[in-house]
Amino acid sequence: MNSMSWERVVSVQELEHKKSALLKKGSKQIAVFKMGSEILAVDNRCPHQGYPLVQGTVDASVLTCNWHNWKFDMRTGKCLTGGDNVRTYPIKIEESFVWVEIAEPSKEELTQTILEGLKTAFTKAKYGRTSRELARLYFNGIDSTIAIKKSIEWSYEKFKTGTTHAYAACSDWLRLYFENISNPENQLICLTEAIDHMAGDALGEPFVSYSKDSVPFSEEAFISAIEAEDEKKAIALLQGALKSGLHFEQLEKVFTHAALMHYNDFGHALIYVTKTATVIEFLGKEVESPLLLSLTRALCHMTREDLLAEFQDISRYSYQSSYEALLEMNAKNFLYFDSRFEAAYDKPVSDNVGWLDVTHPMTFANAVRVQCQKYPEFWKQGLLQLSFFHGRNLPYVDTVQNVSSWAVKNKDHFFAECVEKILDHGFNDRVQAAHLLKTFCAVREEVVHSQNETTQKILLAALNRYFHSPLKFKHIRRAARQNMSLVGKDF
Repeated sequence: MNSMSWERVVSVQELEHKKSALLKKGSKQIAVFKMGSEILAVDNRCPHQGYPLVQGTVDASVLTCNWHNWKFDMRTGKCLTGGDNVRTYPIKIEESFVWVEIAEPSKEELTQTILEGLKTAFTKAKYGRTSRELARLYFNGIDSTIAIKKSIEWSYEKFKTGTTHAYAACSDWLRLYFENISNPENQLICLTEAIDHMAGDALGEPFVSYSKDSVPFSEEAFISAIEAEDEKKAIALLQGALKSGLHFEQLEKVFTHAALMHYNDFGHALIYVTKTATVIEFLGKEVESPLLLSLTRALCHMTREDLLAEFQDISRYSYQSSYEALLEMNAKNFLYFDSRFEAAYDKPVSDNVGWLDVTHPMTFANAVRVQCQKYPEFWKQGLLQLSFFHGRNLPYVDTVQNVSSWAVKNKDHFFAECVEKILDHGFNDRVQAAHLLKTFCAVREEVVHSQNETTQKILLAALNRYFHSPLKFKHIRRAARQNMSLVGKDF
């Protein structure tokens, strides 16, 4: 040990009398306790909310924080009741004084310790501890995006039907994270939200591992496997592709093709392809395998709404050859949504429509533009499915209502207000928070991309109305009435 890293705290005689002492060195505070023949030292600030542990209660080697009853084993630092562990420090006695060794662990040791704490928080979906462990990464000068990479590693085999909103939202949380490079508090929010959503989706779910089998990859075989909903074969083909050195940039086209073969899961398939691409772009190749495995599994399990009777008669829908026109049509549906459907409980199940249903076309339109600009041969499928969105949502639109008050005068100021709401959304429902974020990011991109001033104004007004409308997260009477009706049909 470097002698410069040892600090004198208190005389042995004084500690024998007082039983505790406090060392303050710069920003560091260390509590020292005399317990029988032992002298032990721990961080003074409780890792929960900072209460001084030197004022805590000691029983044997257990230290209890008197604020929220968190208990720590002072020999190991392990938290016995509560959450985060506390750091311990070596002690020595020299010349009748107690000395504490305050040298910092190596960055590798710190990283490992923090990630162990983060994994514990992740497995229990503990929001507060997740936030604290991320803050520890930041203040120790460790790249905090390692926490996102680890969260993907911990979650991808627990998503039994593959990619969820959590990975899609992660894409946009990362976008906001890098946009807030000079605001650590905002960055902390972004990473905490992204990880908490993954943890929530994985919570309590069993591991559903992926086959390690691999076969030579071909686009035709992969498409056929997806079409047949043959996950085992599709995964083996993907494993073959990755084993041969292919990366997402070579596979993006076939994933786009697979996503657009059907009107998959109300547009989520293509949205997930686009968002997966963004996460890989931000985090690098090390997240590629788990994300693509998860995406392949999702494509094999997604519902195919184009097989429903209501989608068979294409003539019912307003099919346009222009993306801009379809974007504007769906934006109008978004702006003029009849919000009475959001709270209604006297409608049939097919009319269980809310804000999320009219926001989906915005994120899907964004995905269509991004993917079809790369692969123009898929424009027809993308635009056709976008027209389905318009036709499906049209019955839930009230064009008589006055929406003039939602017009946005200052785009940049409005976007800044939206970001502030996203960063402090206050929703318990992770999916609602994810849609708020994804819709904002999609609309912001499409406003920049659109050459039509009318479309831009409609998009901005619709987003403004959505951000200021009350959202209903739990439909108690609707569920009761519809379930009584459904089950009652058998009696």
